[in-house]
Amino acid sequence: PDGDYDLIVVDAEMAESQNGNVGLNVQFEVIKGEHEGRNVYHTFWLTKANLKYVKRDLAILGFEPGSTSEILKAKPKLMHKKVVARLGQETYDGKTRNRVKWFRRVEQAQAAQNETADADFTF
Repeated sequence: PDGDYDLIVVDAEMAESQNGNVGLNVQFEVIKGEHEGRNVYHTFWLTKANLKYVKRDLAILGFEPGSTSEILKAKPKLMHKKVVARLGQETYDGKTRNRVKWFRRVEQAQAAQNETADADFTF
């Protein structure tokens, strides 16, 4: 459903569209909330028109590739990266599906808070 979701990368592989475009298909898992455990898929299509957006979004995930071949081999560098994504729904070929509208970085302070238990602090 529409909304903002905390995601983690669980897989990435090369994809090819029916018209021959190459891309990187990334599988995310929802890590918080009502839909925890569900998967979200997003393909970063490597076309001239999309390149600036692909580079921007991969940078948000903490990966700044230097070439197309680096993007296609990005799986080890993307695994377990966390991100917040805004999802919306779209209809394509008569099917309704979720679509990533944008990504943003998970705040470092929020991540640190989640990883450190209160019991770790003594006064």
